[in-house]
Amino acid sequence: MAKKITLYSLLTLFALAISYVEGLVFAFIPFIPGFKLGLANSVSMLLISKKQVRGGVAVNFVRIILSALLFGNFYSFVFSLAGGVLSTLAVLIFTNFKIFSFAGVGTVAAVCHNLAQITAAIFIIDTVGIIYLLPIMIISGAVTGFISGILLEIFTNKYPRIIPE
Repeated sequence: MAKKITLYSLLTLFALAISYVEGLVFAFIPFIPGFKLGLANSVSMLLISKKQVRGGVAVNFVRIILSALLFGNFYSFVFSLAGGVLSTLAVLIFTNFKIFSFAGVGTVAAVCHNLAQITAAIFIIDTVGIIYLLPIMIISGAVTGFISGILLEIFTNKYPRIIPE
C-alpha cells in the first residue's frame, strides 16, 4: 500500500507540474481562455488504462484541487472540476471498450472536458452567449487530446513497465 501511495503522490506532483507549465506556456493565447494541451490528464489516463482506476481518479482530482489552491481561483476550480469529472468518465468508459487507442480516448476525453467547461461557464456566468467559444474549444480539444494521446502512446511503448498493472 505504501508503494502505491508513493507512486500516486509522485504522479500527482508530476501532473501538477505539467499543468502549471502548460498554464505558463499557453497563457498568452488571447482567443481561447485557459487553453492547455491537457498533458496532465494523460497521467490519470495512463493509470486508468493500467486498471488502476482509483489511483487515476485520485491523481486527477487531487491535482485539480491543488492546482486551484496554488495557482487558480474558485472559477478555475469549478471549470477544471467539471471538465475533470466528465473527461475522467469518458476515459473510464472508452478504455474499457478497447477499440480506441490512447489518441482516440484522449480526443474523446478532451472534447468532453471542453463541453463540461462550457456548460459550467453558462451556469456561472448565467448567459448562453459564451457558447460562441464551443466550436473553437471542440476543435482545439480534439487536436490537443489527439496529441496528448499520441504522446502517451509513444511514452508507454518506450516505457511499458513504468506503471505496474
